Amino acid sequence: MNIVESFHMAIETDAGAFEGEYVFGAVSILSVIDGTNLHNDSFKNNDGVMEMMLVRKPDTRSQAKEVLIPQSGA
Repeated sequence: MNIVESFHMAIETDAGAFEGEYVFGAVSILSVIDGTNLHNDSFKNNDGVMEMMLVRKPDTRSQAKEVLIPQSGA
């Protein structure tokens, strides 16, 4: 399914290793990206820790719709 271009990435973090096809990746010091809360209760803006959000390439049209079209009330 080639709806969007994806990139193969292998990432290793303190939380584990992740590998796959991704359509979006963001690294920031922000706790919220476009309304999505990235942090847990221990989040601190000044702790020097970066947050990362990765969006995997969807396998089906249904998954693509969930990823590409914002859900109401989000």
